[in-house]
Amino acid sequence: MMLCSYDITAVEQWPDDAIRWPTSVEDAHALNKALISGVVAIAGQESDTASRTAFMLAAPVLDVTVLTLCMTWLTWRRAEALGIKFRFQRPGLVRTLCEGGIMDGAFFSREIENRMQRNAMPQKHSWLRSAAHGLMTNRRPVLPWEQRTGVFNHNTMLQGMARADRQRHFTYLMTDQVFRHHRAGDLPEAPASVQKRLTEMVEALTARVLPVLEALGGGDLAPLRQVMLQSCSAFLAEVARYDAALSRAWRDVPAELWTGTGGNLMTRLLRLAVQREGGTVTGFDHGGGCHIHANLMPFQVNELAFCDRFIVDAPAKAEILSRGISREGSLDGAMPRIDATSGPRASWPFRKGQGAQPPKRVMYVTTAFVGEMQYPLQPLLPDPVYADWQGRLVDGLAGQGLEVLVKQHPEGLRRGVPLKRSQAGEFLGGRFGDVMDQADAFVLDYPATSTLWEAICSEKPVVFIDHHLAHWNPEVWQDFSARCAIVPSRMDEDGRPQVDFAEVAAALQTAPDDGGAFARKYLLAEQG
Repeated sequence: MMLCSYDITAVEQWPDDAIRWPTSVEDAHALNKALISGVVAIAGQESDTASRTAFMLAAPVLDVTVLTLCMTWLTWRRAEALGIKFRFQRPGLVRTLCEGGIMDGAFFSREIENRMQRNAMPQKHSWLRSAAHGLMTNRRPVLPWEQRTGVFNHNTMLQGMARADRQRHFTYLMTDQVFRHHRAGDLPEAPASVQKRLTEMVEALTARVLPVLEALGGGDLAPLRQVMLQSCSAFLAEVARYDAALSRAWRDVPAELWTGTGGNLMTRLLRLAVQREGGTVTGFDHGGGCHIHANLMPFQVNELAFCDRFIVDAPAKAEILSRGISREGSLDGAMPRIDATSGPRASWPFRKGQGAQPPKRVMYVTTAFVGEMQYPLQPLLPDPVYADWQGRLVDGLAGQGLEVLVKQHPEGLRRGVPLKRSQAGEFLGGRFGDVMDQADAFVLDYPATSTLWEAICSEKPVVFIDHHLAHWNPEVWQDFSARCAIVPSRMDEDGRPQVDFAEVAAALQTAPDDGGAFARKYLLAEQG
């Protein structure tokens, strides 16, 4: 029996524990493929409008829930088979199973319900923030008789395009104001027929996903199936209640809505409410890397649902996405028009200036620790594996004579607090854009982080360590390889990534310089 830390708090508590993980990125990819295609197919086949609507609204949360449940179950079963005994410092699904308990199927639905309730609670000075954003965007007060374009869940690109638009008049919609009627508890119950049909849709989804899990070694899946039915059916019914309440109570629906991320449940509810009244919805890219994937179906499910138009950084990215999406991959059957921003800048500026060459101070930029949560848009390494990898990478680069800065992710379970598994490295907080000038070069290992694209929008060398987390679009990969030095990792028998640190150090010195070609093509709008 091998004793291994399971969560990041356990890794910190018992630093000498072995790191071994029984599942792989390939397992997540196999389950995710069945899951996303199943969600799209089931939504497309459903004839009951109310049930189909709730299913489509909740699709991103449904994807996360099902994939998380499947991967935690598989981790537990594989660990038992391999003789791995986990040590825990945090509550979680695998801990419950290892301690002989029964997974709580209501956990996910309670979490989602609580999150929605928190979002609807009064926020301090939200009306003042709304007025301030509107004044900065419009440069003058909007008169009562002027037609307004609603803005919800905004990001940098959206604000830049709005501030350059002199035809529209923008009003910033605040969650606690739009959903204030939900706080009164006046949420209509979903009809029994709808609740029954939603449960049947979840059953259809389990019939598509669980055979894949069984083939991966999931064993007896009857208990897991019941947990999925309980958790998913409950929060689908809750989403149906929120949608019905919004439809009934929100009277000041704008004729046009601009939004940030489409994976946010509140954003999806507002998008649908506007479309239901005959209005139009424009979504905005927010992470920079949506175009890298060969299969865009997860992107369509998360970002393009309930959307008439979608705005990205640059024309080449719009073209890649327009070619890659399909009606068969669409959750609601829509094919939004995808355009480049008409604003003066996209998500990031281009930073001129190189550091010392060859690089002496290298910044390793991490992504977040997320616990057991699984993200269908992009898998992550398990937290203990990633913590172990971070420490070995930092020490390995320092061993090559480099000064290593470690930019911790500001969010996730650690909230920017370093998890120091290395003997070297200077840990930095704050925003990446505020500290990136301290480095001569960058090392990154997660393709879905916005900091990767921000680093590319500079003249400094970038090394990307490829853990094979994404299946890349070949054209984008070719362009990416002309900008970044790629160092592929390999997984050892314990599920830990391994690289030759001398190879990484050499890549920092020989990283290609494309003269800003990748940034100008995909990330910089018309900045040049």
